[in-house]
Amino acid sequence: MTEQALLPGAVEVDGSKSNSRVLLVAMGAGVLALLVAVYFLFFTGSGTDQALSSQQLPAPHSKVIKKTTHKTTAKKPAAAVVPATFTGVHSKDPFKPLLNPPPPPPPSAAPVAGGGSTAPAQVVGLSSVGFSTVTVTVNGVVYKPKVGSSFATYFKLLRLQGPSCATFLYGDESFDLCKGSTTTKQ
Repeated sequence: MTEQALLPGAVEVDGSKSNSRVLLVAMGAGVLALLVAVYFLFFTGSGTDQALSSQQLPAPHSKVIKKTTHKTTAKKPAAAVVPATFTGVHSKDPFKPLLNPPPPPPPSAAPVAGGGSTAPAQVVGLSSVGFSTVTVTVNGVVYKPKVGSSFATYFKLLRLQGPSCATFLYGDESFDLCKGSTTTKQ
């Protein structure tokens, strides 16, 4: 009795085919319901323009004049009030800087021809050379620096070269002086 008896006129149907048919019918019904809902939501209206024509908005900055009639018993809906436009202080121009930089200071001295600096010339002379110090004159002022020390603001003694010469640094420029010689640095 493994075979099942069929009713007369019944046809044996494969189970997977019937499930796919049911699924197709359900999907078709869902699409049809969605189309009907879209039609009713977007393409049908109240049928009259009475709701829109009964409300008239006043023009901006105009006075609202209400007509009163004593014969009407039903209240009309209140007219919507449009807010006035903003007339306050406006924001700043976005293309202008918020802070104006101060003007550049006027030049204190005329530049030297050839694009040099305006600093005064420094006359440097080497008077004597010792074991680890030298005697240097800068614009008439005598200094006795040791090797590696700075003097006269922008000068530095770098090294001694024998008993009579020394190497100096002025800013970032190095130069050599020997005993009794002078040079001018700008």
